[in-house]
Amino acid sequence: MNILRPFVALGAVLLVVGVAYVGQANESSGAAMARAAEKFLASLSAEQRARATFAFDAEERFNWQFMRDRAEKSRYKGLPVADMKAEQKKAAIALLKAGTSPAGNHLAATIMSLESLVPEGLKKGGPIRNPEWYFFAVFGKPSATGDWGWRLQGHHLSLNFTLQGGKVIATTPTFFGAEPAEVRSGPRKGVRPFADADDLGKKLFRSLDDGQRKVALAEQSFPKYRGGDKKPAAGEPLGLPAAQMHEKQRQLLLDVLHAYTDRFPADVAKAEWSAVTAAGIGKLHFAYTSSVEPGQPHAYRIQGPTLLIEFLNEQGDSDKNPANHVHSVWRNPKGDFGLTAH
Repeated sequence: MNILRPFVALGAVLLVVGVAYVGQANESSGAAMARAAEKFLASLSAEQRARATFAFDAEERFNWQFMRDRAEKSRYKGLPVADMKAEQKKAAIALLKAGTSPAGNHLAATIMSLESLVPEGLKKGGPIRNPEWYFFAVFGKPSATGDWGWRLQGHHLSLNFTLQGGKVIATTPTFFGAEPAEVRSGPRKGVRPFADADDLGKKLFRSLDDGQRKVALAEQSFPKYRGGDKKPAAGEPLGLPAAQMHEKQRQLLLDVLHAYTDRFPADVAKAEWSAVTAAGIGKLHFAYTSSVEPGQPHAYRIQGPTLLIEFLNEQGDSDKNPANHVHSVWRNPKGDFGLTAH
């Protein structure tokens, strides 16, 4: 599990990680991704490169997945970390860093590392729970001028980047999930990868008055995405519009959004914010369902003209703790994978 050591043991490598991000600060995310992708591909053998690369217009680019897998017939395409040598893993880490902020990098690495916290019964003959069963794929030729993209995905993780002319034009669909959502025992007890997105969503709902809650509260939960679609079936916005919130509530709503945008490099996050504000903060809608009590099932949705976020913690974990299994997705209602940019 060498790829995880720089992330799980953060204290030991904090300086190294910090230097890596400082080194990227003077170049755009698009340039950093192209450089990292080129270095990653150059580190591979011909056979590995054939597995890791696809044409930009290949249908596989839209095959985003996040479900559990089986080794004998993998749903994932690309090159898994498990099949990389040490130097290739370092190059893969560098590509992940180029596409994320330190917070996003930490979250992705934590999600992968949680795959090791699995009951013995699932390790033999059952679905794959392996911290190295995550697949890197590059679509098209990394460059500062053409169209290309890259992807990292596996159980509970799907990061999809589309670039055009050296600029990141799409980061959706983006999926982050985790089981357990909170580690309840053992040396990692207390780890909560989604503490910010979870707690802030609850805080926003608690801040609503009775009338607002009636509008925001959904009678049933939201669709559970299965992956593989180019455009979400978003439907009409649900819940309470931001235009009907007071100033502090709108700020809480924006704080929730920051929990998602802050996973990306600063220039990418800024572009996402520009799109949201240009479309109108007042057009964002917030919907919530179920409980705000600890350990109880709950979910929320935020929808606007340029984004659809769904956060669900409604499933039990492998130790039979209720509501300890998070799925969260960020989509673009107009179309993902940069399809609306052409």
